[in-house]
Amino acid sequence: RTREHVLIGDTSKPHPFASDAYLANSGARSVLCLPLLRQERFSGALYLENDLAANAFNPARLVLLGHLASQAAISIENARLYEDVQRARTELRQANEELEQRVEERTHELKQAQARLVDTARKVGMAEVASNVLHNVGNVLTSAVVNLEVMRKAVGSLRVGRVKQAAALLL
Repeated sequence: RTREHVLIGDTSKPHPFASDAYLANSGARSVLCLPLLRQERFSGALYLENDLAANAFNPARLVLLGHLASQAAISIENARLYEDVQRARTELRQANEELEQRVEERTHELKQAQARLVDTARKVGMAEVASNVLHNVGNVLTSAVVNLEVMRKAVGSLRVGRVKQAAALLL
């Protein structure tokens, strides 16, 4: 694709923009407009006016201005890329800060859950100890009740009870 430009060498002669009010009143004798292209992508325009000389934009100057236009297009693209990089860095920093905040919140939640688990485990341990104590006390009481019943039967079958009755009669 060729680089198109609008070139008015002498505004005193008829040209395609002779009816343009700005050019008619500006006093420009030479006008140049070059597109700023980078890899066929338009990024702006270079517009120059010369009100001192007609045909100010000769072929040699056009080559130089074409190179300047190319460099300007590259600079504009670099500035946009730099802006994109800065924006991406800012977004990355914000995302990192949000992630750190979430990690802090989750860590706090996990510490609270751990504390609750430790407390619950302590209570369960205490309940288990109490259950074991009650079980052991129950075993001792059951043994005592059985022993008392055996002793009551043994005492009831002894003749000591009759001796007691005889002693009571003697008194």
